[in-house]
Amino acid sequence: MECLAELYMLNRQPGKALEYYLRLRKPHVFDLIREHNLFTVVRDQVLLLMEFDQELEKQKKQDEGVVIQNIATPMSPTFTLDKGKGKEKERSKAVALLVDHTYAIPVARVVQQLQVRPFYLYLYLDALFDKDPYLAADFSDEQVQLYADYEPGRLIDFLRASNYYNLAKAYAICERRDLVLEMVFLLGRMGNNKKALNLIIEKLGDVNRAIDFAKEQNDDDLWEDLLKYSETRPLFIRGLLENVGAEIDPIRLIRRIKNGLEIPGLKEALIKILWEFNLQVSLLEGCETILSSDCTTLASRLQARQTNGYLGNVCSLPLFNTSLLLASTSGTPQPLVLLFLCRHLVHAACVKGGDRLPERPMDDVLAGFLAGSAPRGGSKRGIGSKIAYASVVRARLTEGCPVCSISGDGRRAHPD
Repeated sequence: MECLAELYMLNRQPGKALEYYLRLRKPHVFDLIREHNLFTVVRDQVLLLMEFDQELEKQKKQDEGVVIQNIATPMSPTFTLDKGKGKEKERSKAVALLVDHTYAIPVARVVQQLQVRPFYLYLYLDALFDKDPYLAADFSDEQVQLYADYEPGRLIDFLRASNYYNLAKAYAICERRDLVLEMVFLLGRMGNNKKALNLIIEKLGDVNRAIDFAKEQNDDDLWEDLLKYSETRPLFIRGLLENVGAEIDPIRLIRRIKNGLEIPGLKEALIKILWEFNLQVSLLEGCETILSSDCTTLASRLQARQTNGYLGNVCSLPLFNTSLLLASTSGTPQPLVLLFLCRHLVHAACVKGGDRLPERPMDDVLAGFLAGSAPRGGSKRGIGSKIAYASVVRARLTEGCPVCSISGDGRRAHPD
């Protein structure tokens, strides 16, 4: 075989030499595959590649002084997997090669060849799922069985992360192996919250986990079932008292305690409830003080902004000519000034269409205000004439406030 492999290499046929190098367990096989891009050749020798790789891993650990159990009996009590956490776990060379080149080595083809060695199939699908859950979506039901067989501790993580497996099949697998936590999770996904809660209570007897489950589901019927179950169980009553919060009224629980029922640690639990509620009241009062102060500050700021004047100018001329207002004999009219709803004051001539507006006599009120004295008589114009004039102005203007139009790099800041 060594001679054949060498001849094939000399004849520039590394693909044919690869099979013999795998059988001979040559360590440079992976370098040969990558150097000559033999991924399409590997797709039909996946099992041989995995067996060779596992032998290398086993030999490496034996050289390091680590005792390796026989991988053919993974369910033995001493069977362990040398893995890290999450996606940073170290993968074998063969698994990494198969996962990194799924375009040349199709997933379905790998799975078909590894069916005879479920442990190898588990290693491959586990790595594939860590890289991209969608790549292993078609084999999610098989993955549930493989996790249950080889690493039950990671099954719950897979069930939470994947959305492609059949819930009923997964539940049947977990039920056969009596994996309670996984069964509770699957029942919650299937909407059977009551049965899930009963499993926690009957199988685990863990009040804290039951409370956490009820909080996650946010179902009042679950709380009622939990309270009914706890009526005759002092430990559950104490656990509920120590963990009640916004989800359940403690009075609702205390009223269910039967007279004469002895509950260890009841006094400490009640003291804790009173202390926590006192703390909540103090926090609410502090928040109310802060909110009241903020509301007062913001209201004052709003009032100041609403009552303060805004002056917007698009030219270098003054808005009002006081000398013209005071000179009653002057024939020069006061330039018309427009006040928009955005509170910008501009000359009528600075607005498109403003040069075609009819003249309007100055009010005595405004003239007196600018002159610093009170008007001697009432306004010569009634409110009706002011409204009529405003309608004429609005109809003849072709745009809105020019100050808003040129603000923000030419973008209109206010509608017309």
